[in-house]
This record gives sequence, structure tokens and C-alpha cells, in this order.
Amino acid sequence: MLQQYNQSTTTTTEFELPQSLYTYNIINVILGSLSILTNSLILTFIACDRKLRHISSNIVLSSLLVVGAIFGVLLVTFYGWFFTPATYQYPSCVILTIIYQSLLLNYNLHMILISADKYLRVAYPIRYPNILSTPKLITAIIILWILAFTLVGGIYSRMITNHICFVDRSTYTTILATVLVVITIFLPLVCIIFLYIAIMCLVYSRAKLVITIMPHVKQANIRRNKKAIQQMAIIIGIFSLCWLPYTIAYMIKLQYQSTVTLDTLSAFKALLYTHIAVNPVVYYCYTLSLRKEGVRVWRRSIRRVRVSSKIKTTKIHPVK
Repeated sequence: MLQQYNQSTTTTTEFELPQSLYTYNIINVILGSLSILTNSLILTFIACDRKLRHISSNIVLSSLLVVGAIFGVLLVTFYGWFFTPATYQYPSCVILTIIYQSLLLNYNLHMILISADKYLRVAYPIRYPNILSTPKLITAIIILWILAFTLVGGIYSRMITNHICFVDRSTYTTILATVLVVITIFLPLVCIIFLYIAIMCLVYSRAKLVITIMPHVKQANIRRNKKAIQQMAIIIGIFSLCWLPYTIAYMIKLQYQSTVTLDTLSAFKALLYTHIAVNPVVYYCYTLSLRKEGVRVWRRSIRRVRVSSKIKTTKIHPVK
């Protein structure tokens, strides 16, 4: 996001850092490491299984996991161990801010694409392979990557001028920052909620039709629909819980400088980072194919440990 500055409306001002900078770095390192671990682990599950690699929806998920892992590396390095006030000297401040914000926007654009993919699978189960084929998905992913960096780079190029890392508190820059927040968080959240509600409506209407035709499957459909609604509610709830507090606090900070402290903003930002670490686990829990692969890898690892332990404990006595 647009970095926070001292109160001023007419002049450029210096960048503020949270008072507890050491704590801020440690939290970023922990959350970044968790993001690298969870995203890389699920990505490895997909890469190691041929069936998972050939599922078109997993292509989008894999790209999302790559974004999450890269963001984790950014948190551990430049926003963690190597974070100092000197990090925000020109041009590193501009480069890091654009990469940081572009990854966040790219992450949420992938969330929209995953939600749209699920909707098309439910709405058009027969025509889905033709509507959203693998080449089309790959093209959409490439467009998302380019769009995120181009959009964020274009907005920040208008905020930061004269080769310095300060911006003025003008109405123009406030509008640009607000537009960036809306594009990065509010718009993806609205799109995801809309698509998941559409999916729930489709599932409910089709289940009702099935129950009318075959009354004996009523209980099974009720349980299935209830589980689907719970899954969608959890996905939307976790996303809203992690992203909205920081967004609302940031919007208030733009308008009223003294209302929200930077330490409060940093705490909400840590909650935002938590979503990138937790989201792969959510997708793993609610994706049957990923759960099966996880169980298979776990059993294989246990089997190997048992075999190696037996080999070590077995003593071969020489023949006299």
C-alpha cells in the first residue's frame, strides 16, 4: 500500500516506521516462512502427482501458490531480516513497494479466477472443457501477472516523483491510494462473494430438482449442500477477516492521520499476511484430490521411516 507519512497537506514528508521495528521484522519472518512452507508444500503435492497436474483448475491454484511463496520470500528477506530504514532509499523503495503491492493484487486476482473457474464448473459441467480449456487458463494467468505489475507500476509512478521516496498529502495521491485499495481488496472480495453466492444458488436449485425427481436422495443432497455452503462460507469468512481490518484502518489513516497508529496498522497487516500462509491449507482441506495426495505422501513417508528403522535395527550375524 501507499506508505504512511507524517501529517502534512502541502509538503513532502518523511517515511514513518513502526516503533517496534524489531518485533515487526520478527513477525514478518515468521509469517513469511509459514507462507513459503504451506504454499511450497501444496505446490509440491500438485507437481508430484500426474493426475493433479492434468486437472485444469490446479493450474490456476499452482500459479496462486507460486505468488504466495514469492511473497513469503519477500517478507522474510526485505521486509524481515534485511529491513532497515535504508531499505526505503531511492530506488529500492520504489522497486520493493511495486513488487509488494503487485504480488498482493496478483494474489487476489488469482482468487477471482479460481472462483470463476469453480462457477463455470458448476454452471456448465459438460461445456466446461471447451469454455475454459487449459490454454485459455494459461493465457488468463499470464494476463493476470502482467496486469498486476503494469497497473501497480502505473499508479505508483504518479505518486512518487522527483526520484525521492516521499509523496505529498494531496487530494490526487489520496484518490490514487484509494483506487489502489479498492482494486486490490474490495473489488476481489465483492467478486468472490458474488461468484460463491451464484455457485450456492446453482447447487441449491439443482439439488431441489434432483429431490423432486428422486425423493429418496433427499437426505444425501441436504448433507452435501450443507457441506458445500459451509466450505464457501469459511473461504469467504477467512478472506474477509484477514483483509478487511487492514483495509478499513488504512482508509481511515488516509483521511485522519492521528486516528490510527502505525503499530495498529502493522498489526492488521500481519493479519493480512496470515491469510497468504493459511489459504493453501484451506484449499487443501476442501479439495479432495489434494487431500488424497497428502494422505498418500504421508503414508509413503511413514512406510519409508519404518523400513529404514527395521534395516538399522536388524543385525546381520556372520556365518561361522
